[in-house]
Amino acid sequence: MRRAPNPHLAFGHGVHHCLGASLARTEIAVVLEALLGRGLRLAQDGPVEWTRSNKHTGMRRLPVRVA
Repeated sequence: MRRAPNPHLAFGHGVHHCLGASLARTEIAVVLEALLGRGLRLAQDGPVEWTRSNKHTGMRRLPVRVA
């Protein structure tokens, strides 16, 4: 089966929820804490692009600038 034009599956839903979702969220939290702990600042660097779905609301893109 093909998912054209979007092959991204994210973390799934319900019984098909990704077993690694919790680890992925923990990893991004650790990375962000490390960056912010060094005094780096994150700033939005462009418009947010939202997903188009009847079921889920989410961001497809959120450009940021690290300073």
